[in-house]
Amino acid sequence: MPTFPGRARNACAPRKSAKCLRSQGMIEVNIMSKNIVNDGFGLIIAAGAFDDYDAHRAILAQAPAPRRIYCADGGLRHMAPLGLSPDVILGDFDSAEPALLDKYRMGDALLERHPADKDYTDTELAADRAVRDGCGAILILGALGRRIDHTYTNIQLAYKYALRGVRVALADPYGIAAVLVPGYAMEIVSDRPLASLLGLLENEKNVPSCLGRGTPNANHAAGGAPRFKLSLLPIGGAACGVTTSGLKYALKGADLESCYTSGVSNEFTSAHATVEIIEGALLIMACAD
Repeated sequence: MPTFPGRARNACAPRKSAKCLRSQGMIEVNIMSKNIVNDGFGLIIAAGAFDDYDAHRAILAQAPAPRRIYCADGGLRHMAPLGLSPDVILGDFDSAEPALLDKYRMGDALLERHPADKDYTDTELAADRAVRDGCGAILILGALGRRIDHTYTNIQLAYKYALRGVRVALADPYGIAAVLVPGYAMEIVSDRPLASLLGLLENEKNVPSCLGRGTPNANHAAGGAPRFKLSLLPIGGAACGVTTSGLKYALKGADLESCYTSGVSNEFTSAHATVEIIEGALLIMACAD
């Protein structure tokens, strides 16, 4: 990853410095884990790729107990292999197996059926329901891989809810992604990427990260903990006033154009890193190397 050469030209509108803005009370920077809109944690199982159920169960072992478990339509087939029981099943049920629907209908799960012709994906319906139920942090499994259109849509979903003060993280055994918006400083612990990107460090179970384990290209540090690369890329336009600490390739008040690509594969120089932004949004990805 090349060192950032300077501010991107014409990336952002003229603005006062971050120091000046904060001194006037216009920007308040907090640690996200202490300032999410609601205090509940929700888990969504989507219908995407689950190539390794053991690895996904290990991801779940790092997370706090969810307030509710939401299943997006075809994600129903993943519930039993993950050892989960859904509280709410949502979608138009075009991909859920009828026998599974009947099974969970006979139990305690709430079925929320939507028309096939709708303006939202099943995963977005599940996220919206979780937010309405009081979840300020949401983990989505089955949101990445295989269909690139759904992967990109789910990244946009994380962006949408970040703008509303809700942290949404997308995870699979290879990495985790979340979106940072102004008003918060994201604290990232190098061996606790899931809790860091969810903003739940204070509530995290004391379980070492398992991302990257069992994958063919994972390189692990001494003791079996995977090494992580941290990638920071603008989303939704330019990202302005980006400042980092604890990373090899440091940024200080940098403005990143929407086509900026050099933010990939940064490296930790300490156990803790922070990322802050003044304007725009950043897609932050912790990936096992």
